Amino acid sequence: MTTLPMANLLEKGNVYSFTFSPDDKHQYFGEKDRMRKFRNFVYEELLMLDSYHIDYTFYIELSEPKTNYPNSRNGPRLHCHGTLQFKSTLSIRNFLLYGLYNFSRWCNYDLDTIDDLRVWEKYITKQQHIIKEEPFSNCIR
Repeated sequence: MTTLPMANLLEKGNVYSFTFSPDDKHQYFGEKDRMRKFRNFVYEELLMLDSYHIDYTFYIELSEPKTNYPNSRNGPRLHCHGTLQFKSTLSIRNFLLYGLYNFSRWCNYDLDTIDDLRVWEKYITKQQHIIKEEPFSNCIR
């Protein structure tokens, strides 16, 4: 399900949680080099965030298949958890007008406020010992 807080609650400089789960087509079930194809696709889609002046970091995670959906494929699903930070009110506007539409074409997403950034960062990195993939990020570490 796609969810987001009320648009008037988004403020520049604040860090928000963002999770997205691609549709079956972009899961690359049963394909050779599944992770590489997934990473390449997500990387290309995230380039729009750079053009909107939004800082982001996303970690790949595996989840159980959605067996209650008869048309979904079998196997663990790839999805991403991370953070977004808007650099300006213009970046918020562009994300709401164009970015969310772009995401909605290929995934479900959840944008929300963060109560405790340390807890969220622990949550989004919980599978890094399994996935062993670099996060998607345009932030200088």
